[in-house]
Amino acid sequence: MMTVRRGEEASRIGDAPERRVQSNEHDAVRLRILRVAEHQLATVSPSQLSMRGIARELRVTVGALYRYFDGRDDLLTELIERAYSDLAQSMNDADAEVQHSGGSARQRWIAVWEAASAWSQRHIQRFYLIYGTPVIGYAAPDSTVEPAGQVVRVLLNVYLDGHSSTGMSETPLGWTSAANSGTVGPLIAEEDLERVRGWVRQHVGGARGGADIADGLSAAEVFAVISAWTALIGTIAFSLGSHYRGSIEDVQVYLRSLALDHATRLGLTDVTPNLE
Repeated sequence: MMTVRRGEEASRIGDAPERRVQSNEHDAVRLRILRVAEHQLATVSPSQLSMRGIARELRVTVGALYRYFDGRDDLLTELIERAYSDLAQSMNDADAEVQHSGGSARQRWIAVWEAASAWSQRHIQRFYLIYGTPVIGYAAPDSTVEPAGQVVRVLLNVYLDGHSSTGMSETPLGWTSAANSGTVGPLIAEEDLERVRGWVRQHVGGARGGADIADGLSAAEVFAVISAWTALIGTIAFSLGSHYRGSIEDVQVYLRSLALDHATRLGLTDVTPNLE
């Protein structure tokens, strides 16, 4: 690899001046590095991503990258946060489109499931980066927790909107009767219920009454939403990993049916909201 002087490195990466890189230019360079890394993730697994490979594509020395990231772990952390955000944004965009056309909560629910699947099909290695086998030697920091919650927040918002717009108050089907049958223990541990309620207080908008919503969430509701989240991500992972081979060949039909099943369990109907 040819040797490039430090000033030329900055210019090669992001057209930054040889002198001190201003904050907006620094951010632009970081963004370009991230995009190159994401481009490489289309062909290599997260564990194979390397600073050397990124530097090679940018035609700079590896040392140049360390002016913008502390190392591979720092880069991986930002890639993870961006993947969570992009996945959630694709789901939010699909949700907004259905809402704009006056669709029901049930239709919104199906749309966000299908959007998550479509995004994952387009970005397989980015999906594996956040939901696949952990990268050896890398431990995700706490800063990834908030971005990770964006995906389930989309599902929770659809559920909450569905109940507030139709006036439904029923508990998700089946879960309460199972918990009260005496044959099984609680659906989730009490401390986990309080943890989720605390998360809802923090992340559900104040205009919506986040504190009141959090306090009113039952164990059955939390269990049902998290079960749906797990089913969505698990089904996508099974599909991408070809684990349905010899059984479910049309995964999209199966995914839609699974989404409808969970929508029914959550009490989401085809009743459209009253916009008057």
